[in-house]
Amino acid sequence: MEEKTTGTENMTVEESEMYERIDRYLQLSKRHDPGHKKLDRMIGAASGALAGVAFIAMGLFTDTFNSFVPALVLAVVMFAVGAYFLFAYGREPFKQTVRLENIIKKDGLENVYNDLIDAVPIEDTICCIGEKYFYKKGACIFRLSDIKKVYLNKDTDLESSHAYAVAEVVDETGKLTCRIRELKGYPQRQQEQFEKIYKIVDEARKASAKQ
Repeated sequence: MEEKTTGTENMTVEESEMYERIDRYLQLSKRHDPGHKKLDRMIGAASGALAGVAFIAMGLFTDTFNSFVPALVLAVVMFAVGAYFLFAYGREPFKQTVRLENIIKKDGLENVYNDLIDAVPIEDTICCIGEKYFYKKGACIFRLSDIKKVYLNKDTDLESSHAYAVAEVVDETGKLTCRIRELKGYPQRQQEQFEKIYKIVDEARKASAKQ
């Protein structure tokens, strides 16, 4: 059979088509595109440098030493941020791509593909569940058996408060925290939505463990 090369390894045409179908659903290549990363690095580096120059200028025009020092510190921080974007950002392998490749190497590409094709959407989310895997569209894949817990997480700041149903995953790639969906309404309503999500994931996880 004809061989075709993907971004990570040599595969047959049939295997490449399966991989690309999974990749399109998770949008891994799209989000980790070298052109996008280069643009992000340029924007981040330029923003950091401009902010650093701005803080130095602010410090030079202050009348007191106590005002100059904080401005100088902020300038150094901004230059450091710019340097990170210029020299480090986007140069490490995309972790969700690594996670997918690790799952494929261990479990088999065809098994992952077939599971995705038959996966069932979770209502009011961009997620779906197969017999062995959990998928979040445009985000990630992980094994149901690698879910350590599903919990309700509240993210509160000075201006707003948000609640999420969250899955915590630990596998050979590392730790992953996946927001399954945002919970709306009053606390009681949020709890009801969470319990519905929890039941779906927990039942799927238990069913997967029996296979």
